[in-house]
Amino acid sequence: MIQPERDVSFSRNPIVLVGQAYDKGLGTFPPSTISYSLEGRYSAFSATAGINDDAPRDAAAVFQVYADGVLVHTTGPVAAHASPATIDLCTAGVQQLDLVVAAAGERGAGRVGFPADAAGAVAVWAGARLFEPAAVDPSAAAAVREQIGRVVEGHHTRAIGE
Repeated sequence: MIQPERDVSFSRNPIVLVGQAYDKGLGTFPPSTISYSLEGRYSAFSATAGINDDAPRDAAAVFQVYADGVLVHTTGPVAAHASPATIDLCTAGVQQLDLVVAAAGERGAGRVGFPADAAGAVAVWAGARLFEPAAVDPSAAAAVREQIGRVVEGHHTRAIGE
């Protein structure tokens, strides 16, 4: 299992997406899954998902977010040196959050002797953050959870891994 790199790309270089540097984030390599037990404590998740600038030009990946085993967001293919995908999701009431990166593109299917990420997709969840609500209202959490994709106002932030 691939362990993500914290605050650097998987190649251990700074996190940089299309020239924009990020101090915080998770660096990984497709295929990978990063799982967090949220226990319903967080109201939202946000990140900028992309391929680090040190990856080959033909690298690409698909970023997916699962809440309690249900796919709630997918980016479609994100190519190296192209605009990254912005992800803002409601996580009210979510018990487990899974961040999945899959290889994309012609060279992403995996050939004999090559990893599934043969194109060198150095995938990053830049600025990945979980937001804690100012106050947890369990009765409202179920209603808000139905509106996945909307960020709840009035929250405190915490970088993943802090």
